[in-house]
Amino acid sequence: MKRFVVSLALVLAALPASVAPAYASDNPKTLYDTAVEAYKNADYEAALETLGTLRREFPDDRLAEDSLLYIGRIHAKAGRSDRAIEAFRSVLAMTGRDGLHREASYDLAQLYFKSGDYESAASILQPASREDLGTTRDERLVRLLARTRLQLGLRAIRNYQDQDARKSLEESARLFELLLAGQGGSGQPGGADLGRDLAGRGESYARLAALASSRDDYQRLAREAELSLTQAASAAAGEKERTRLLGLLSGVGAAEKPRMTGGLLALGGAESAAVTGSSILKPGALVQADLTLHLPLAWQQQLALSAGFAHDDWILKTYAYSPATINTGAARTDRTENTVSAEIAWEAGSPRALLSTFALSGEYTLADDPADDTWMLRASEKLAWRVNPAWKLGFDLDGRWVAYPNYTSVSGRALDYASASANPHVAWSFLPDLSLGLGYDFTFKQFLNAKYDQLVSAGPPPVVTASTLDKQYFTNTASLVLRATPGTVFRPYLGYSFTYNKTAANDLLLTGTPVSQFVAGEYDYFEHKVRAGTKLLWSPDFTTALDASVSYRPFLTYPAQDPMQAFTGSLRADLVFDITGELQYRLWSKAGNGIGDLYADLRVSYRNASSTEQYEHLHQTNYQTLGGFAGFHLVMP
Repeated sequence: MKRFVVSLALVLAALPASVAPAYASDNPKTLYDTAVEAYKNADYEAALETLGTLRREFPDDRLAEDSLLYIGRIHAKAGRSDRAIEAFRSVLAMTGRDGLHREASYDLAQLYFKSGDYESAASILQPASREDLGTTRDERLVRLLARTRLQLGLRAIRNYQDQDARKSLEESARLFELLLAGQGGSGQPGGADLGRDLAGRGESYARLAALASSRDDYQRLAREAELSLTQAASAAAGEKERTRLLGLLSGVGAAEKPRMTGGLLALGGAESAAVTGSSILKPGALVQADLTLHLPLAWQQQLALSAGFAHDDWILKTYAYSPATINTGAARTDRTENTVSAEIAWEAGSPRALLSTFALSGEYTLADDPADDTWMLRASEKLAWRVNPAWKLGFDLDGRWVAYPNYTSVSGRALDYASASANPHVAWSFLPDLSLGLGYDFTFKQFLNAKYDQLVSAGPPPVVTASTLDKQYFTNTASLVLRATPGTVFRPYLGYSFTYNKTAANDLLLTGTPVSQFVAGEYDYFEHKVRAGTKLLWSPDFTTALDASVSYRPFLTYPAQDPMQAFTGSLRADLVFDITGELQYRLWSKAGNGIGDLYADLRVSYRNASSTEQYEHLHQTNYQTLGGFAGFHLVMP
């Protein structure tokens, strides 16, 4: 008999943990200890089976209650959130188990926090983490509550709920200060906890500074933010976190300090065009540079002085044909432009309430063909009013004067013009991740010395004389766009616009349809345009975008012509399809170079234009283009 007992003991010792508990069910402590050991060894299913046995065999034992905590943790690790929440809440329903409550409160709140349900996390933590750390003796609860309040504040900022944001951020700052003071508990926090608490306090004050309602409040909050963020950045364990903290630090106090922003774009590539009887490849390069000095004037007021330069030597013309080659498809493709620009702008107000931006600007463009040289003077006013979290109103005014100093024609009439436009628009966020934008734009364009032509005789050849009426265009455009932000990566949009362009008179009054007669331009038309696309934010360093559009433009009085320049009896209608793909990758961050973020760019574009009108005066209207280029751009935030 003794030999049999010894042999049985050896067999039990050799059994795996998932089997052995069945022979030890008469001891709840043994079952509990075996399950905890299996949990520590990451054998979660064995632990769950053992805890289930414990609860079935000893439902009234105190350890059966304790087992619910580990059951919840096992379900949480397995991704079974609903069952984990049920287990943790069962623990919280118990009475007289303060220590067990704190553990379950932390685990349950952390589960909610990771899922983005910050309200539920805060509701669990608020009563569990009293202000007196000496009472709770558990800094984890206070730290998690502080992080939760910070996230609630950031979300309220994104939703333009400034009052709620201030309340949450003030609470998070207070809790981080409590942790840093080390009241009771384990004293001063150290290591990773110290860095996280400093970062949390600094970010709380930085976000509060951005919401300040007065200069005094702004300066006080900015000082607190700078103190903590500087210390947190120096103690940051990883480069990614250090970069994030330095980015926050650079924005602190920006409203009170002169600062420089700008950008540099350098791209090279080629574009090809396929037109009637000809295909052309045009290599070239594009360089753009701009620099802006921001000078604070008073609270929520600043002056911005900007200068820019652009060089583009790969503009491809698919339409400038000489009369001698108009039917052969031979094209002139060279076009180079160099543009210098300057602007002074006064900005007043806050983008979170009412913001006004008034700007005066000018630019001069030198082209390879002197007749295309232009200069422009412009004045603009932009008003943006954030009415509430759901509604944003805007109203833009624009006036400009454009001159062609070297343009000459047989009639001596220049193309100089003045234009004025008004653009009211509204954005409505009717769902948290969905917004609708509506807008209307009216533009009036008055040519200063270009007259409408009148046909005197049908010919051939046709006899045309200039009228005394200056050209005028009236353009009305209504638009709507639907934008979605369903996640952190996918940002799609879908838009539609309708345009009606009306001239004061037709450019050419037709009295017949003789062969070889062309129409210089009758620009009364409708246009329907649909745009769709998405931006894909794969990571802070990697972004791709895809945009496509299709437009249909039926003319109201423009007669269509065939390749022989004979009128077809139908009106002109154009159909244009565009698609563009873009890839950007950040090679070097500002934290690494001290200047700005350097990106690598790759872009591809395609256009297909077709029309019932083969030629618009000397302009080809049916063509395809394909372009690709690569390069770099630098952003100085």
